Amino acid sequence: MEIRVSSLRISGLILSFITVTIGTSPAVYSGKSSRCLQLNKSVEIYEKIMCGFVHNETFKTDKNNPPIKRKVQLYSRASQLHIQIRKSEVDARGQDGSEYARLVLESDNFRRIRIRGEKANRYLCVNKKGELVARIKKQRFTVMKRCIFNEEITGEGWFQYRSTKYPSFVIGFSKAGRPMNGRKSAKRSKYRQFTLRELPERKHRKHRRNARLLRLRIIRFLRKRLRLR
Repeated sequence: MEIRVSSLRISGLILSFITVTIGTSPAVYSGKSSRCLQLNKSVEIYEKIMCGFVHNETFKTDKNNPPIKRKVQLYSRASQLHIQIRKSEVDARGQDGSEYARLVLESDNFRRIRIRGEKANRYLCVNKKGELVARIKKQRFTVMKRCIFNEEITGEGWFQYRSTKYPSFVIGFSKAGRPMNGRKSAKRSKYRQFTLRELPERKHRKHRRNARLLRLRIIRFLRKRLRLR
């Protein structure tokens, strides 16, 4: 009897683990299932409430908390270069370490983000025609609904960004790095897939540090010579 009871407990733990892993799989996170997670009866009530809360929050902007910011580079799978946001245009032709390829991802709510160019201080947005444009935030508390995207992860680990205002539009670039229409990029997976890369250390900072060290060495050397005299 003891052996049977222990085996039943182990099988119950395995089943509960399987239900959790299915609920948090990349397929669900990638946006294939817009409904709340299919929870088992064995899951506690507070987990169901949390699931419903997260599901409802993904459709609106969080105005109570400040956004969480990440400084990254977005590498395009199609062009094999990085997204650049300039003052008047957007492309995916940025080299590694380019000033216009330095992006800031600002959280709006669960899975919702804004993409801002650090150098140009412009946001990546989508207009009614599905074209990618760069827009400046004129007021501090402006929502900018056309500049909010759902961050989705594919089964292969690629990131893709779908407009919250126009769900049929997805950010995409051609092999030449030109911005594609939102409808066209939604049909071809390669053009809408990206990966996050860390920002390389700026070269001019290294030069400034080296220049400061040289100045300090020269000052110390001159002081020693003056003391000897």
